[in-house]
Amino acid sequence: LMRRLIVIANARLRDAFAEKRQVATN
Repeated sequence: LMRRLIVIANARLRDAFAEKRQVATN
């Protein structure tokens, strides 16, 4: 269960980082 939560958290952080990068690029 914990591992799954960590994986989900990492995926969300990655998505947020990608979004921030896109906004900065645009």
